[in-house]
Formats: sequence, structure tokens, C-alpha cells
Amino acid sequence: MKKNGNIKIFLLLGVLISLAGNGSAHGRQLWRLETRLQALYENDSNVAESLNHSLAANSTRFLINPAIQRAGDRLNLSLQYHGGLQLYQQITAENKLVNELNVRAAWRINSSVLAGIKGFGRLKLFLNRNMDYLWDRMGPFVSLHGRRCGLQLGYTLEGVDYARMDYFDCVSDFYDLQFYCNLRQNLQISPAFTLGKAVTNRPAYDRVADLFNWLKKNEQQQDQIRIYAVQMDWMWRGLLVNTSYGFEDLASNSFGFSYTKHFLTLMTAKSIHSVLLRAFASLQKKTYRDDMRPFWPLELDTEIEESNFFVFDVSKDLTSKTILMLRLAYYQNESPWANLYYEKMLIHLGFEFRF
Repeated sequence: MKKNGNIKIFLLLGVLISLAGNGSAHGRQLWRLETRLQALYENDSNVAESLNHSLAANSTRFLINPAIQRAGDRLNLSLQYHGGLQLYQQITAENKLVNELNVRAAWRINSSVLAGIKGFGRLKLFLNRNMDYLWDRMGPFVSLHGRRCGLQLGYTLEGVDYARMDYFDCVSDFYDLQFYCNLRQNLQISPAFTLGKAVTNRPAYDRVADLFNWLKKNEQQQDQIRIYAVQMDWMWRGLLVNTSYGFEDLASNSFGFSYTKHFLTLMTAKSIHSVLLRAFASLQKKTYRDDMRPFWPLELDTEIEESNFFVFDVSKDLTSKTILMLRLAYYQNESPWANLYYEKMLIHLGFEFRF
């Protein structure tokens, strides 16, 4: 891999550890370690994310999720690892190991200003296919807090690096601005704006008169991205509701990639005695500007794109450390080929152990 994104993540981890070690010995410090283990059975109605010939299969999933947090008078640190192993009995080509790392460090300059840095890294390893890749992002942020309203400015550098397929490697950077305001004690509104640019490691193309031929440009594919969004968080009698609407405009110098997208998300959660009910939903309307689909895939990993879905979770505490989990999910996601969608249903059943 050329971009060495994993090195950036471990450097950021080193910075966090160094900051933690240099924290004020006289200030309030609180370290907390929590770990979750999951063992799940999964039924997938369309394992290969096929457009026409779906194949169902069962798998077992094992997940580990340790999280370390430090809360201080000025310095707050968090480090979370998520590791998942999925094994199929019938279709071993889909066996995979996913490693994810989230890190965040925030320094409270005064009662109104917070500055920090955050990072994310995903290393996805296919055990029987040559499609391994690294996806990482990191960047600084500054938050300004008032009594009821606040503002956050941030910058993110992001990269995707396939181990054996440079054609889909991409580097992006984003500038984002988010404003939030507590209209009531239980209601918050947050409009946001993101401006970004993505450069993909392949040439840009123009269409010629013959729709089956393409003219290569003397430049790489570059995409200009603008995202406008507004989010609402509401709490009423123990019912948590989070909903957002957004509009994305992507303008590419390569024919077939430009599009506009409207998207709507909804998340609700309610705890009833020892049972937690959660529902997640997403709807999007994506419109490509050009009248012909690209003849190459937009992305190699079919699981990256989540377009339209509905997920319902039920979890029940059996003991203080053991939880029974059930998930039902329906997906209609865009495939690696533009404007073509596949469908699938997932059923998860298993246990979570916390310590």
C-alpha cells in the first residue's frame, strides 16, 4: 500500500498516549475501560450483492469492541477498536476480517472553546480474495460553545488504498462547518455545510460521438463535492429521535460520475424495562447528470455504499453483563455500477457480553 494511512493512525495514537501521560497530575482524571464481545448468527439473502441472481447463506460473526476513555479537567481522550470476523460455511470467498480504530483528543482551552484532533482507520482483509483495502481519515477541529448555541469548524484528510488495485485508490479532503442550537431543553437543531475535493488514481474520460468509445484526458479524475444538511435531535418521555435531511452535489471532470443526491435518515430508540428497541432508516434519491452509466465499477467493495435501508433492533438484558440481540434489516443499495441497485435482507441473532 502506497499511502501508508495505517502509519498516520498509529502516529495519532502515539500523540494521544503522549498527551495522556503529560496530563495535569492535580486535575480531575478518570480513566474508563469498557469491552463488548458479540457472537452472532447471520442469515444473508444476497451474500454477493448480486443484481439478478441472489444467493442466500448463513454465517457466524464474532466481534470485539474495547473502548478506553479519559476525562480530565481540560483534556479528554478516547480510543476505540472494533474487530470483526465473519465466516461462511458455503461461500468461503466472502470470509473477512475487519479492523477499525477510532481516536479522538480534545483540549478545553476555556469554558467556550474546545480544540482537538480525531481519526478513523479501517483495514478490511478478505481471507480468500485479493480485495484488501485501507480506508482512513483524520483532521483537526475547533468548537465554540455558547449558552444555547455553538459552532464547530473542521478539516478532514481521507484516503482509500487497495492493496492490489491502484485504479480505485482515492485521496480526499473536506472542510466542514456545523452550527447547533438548543431550541428547547429536549430539542436541538444542527445545520451543516461540507466542501470537499476527491482525486482518484485513474485518468478522467470524455464521451465521444460513439457512445461505446471514450476519450482519455491528460489529467486524473477529480470530483468537487458540496453537502448541505440539517439534523434534529429530540427527546420525549424516554423516546430518542434523531433525523436529518441532506443534499449532496458532486461535479466530476470524468463523464458519468457527476450526480446530485437527496438523503433522509431517521433513528429512534426507546428503553422499556430491560428491553431496548431501536430503529434506523435511510432513503436517498440519486440522479446522475450524464445519460450513460460508466462502464467500470464505481467501487470495488459492495458493502461501502448504503443507500436505502430499514433496520430494527431488539436487545434484552439477561443479566447485567449478558444481552440477547435480534436484528432485522432490509437494504436496497447502489451496486458498484452506477444507478443499478441490489436488494438484501439480513437477520442477526446472538449474544453480547460486556465487561
